[in-house]
Amino acid sequence: MKYKKIFIACPISKYLTDDGICNDFEIFIKNIYEFCQGISTITFLALDREEYGKKKMYGSDCTTADFNEIQNTDLLIAFPEDSMGVSVELGWASALGIETIVFIDKKYKQSELVKSINSIVNGKAFTINTTNGFLGQIDSIKNAIRSYIEC
Repeated sequence: MKYKKIFIACPISKYLTDDGICNDFEIFIKNIYEFCQGISTITFLALDREEYGKKKMYGSDCTTADFNEIQNTDLLIAFPEDSMGVSVELGWASALGIETIVFIDKKYKQSELVKSINSIVNGKAFTINTTNGFLGQIDSIKNAIRSYIEC
């Protein structure tokens, strides 16, 4: 496999409900996670570690754990939306020189620094549009990842 470890960075807090996370987002991110498991030896997703909102981590615990995970990552796949946490993970990855794929969602206004992260690290930015939901974007995201890793 080309990538030993993939780290998926996505918003968590905004999708939490009383008993887990929003159903559509859970289906979407699990689908991307399972796809990445097929193209890497190890795939890290904080939501999986936190049992999709059933086992919540807060503050310094998740920050330290996520930073430890990203340090030995080969590829970061990021869905920044409006998440400051994902922006922090993008910062860590760029400082560590980690190859990065960023999915810029038309639904959110994104910083030029995030849109242009690939000017300082290897990788690519792709545009998606989740205005009508996440599930319709799964195939295009998989195809984008597949086309990137086959280059």
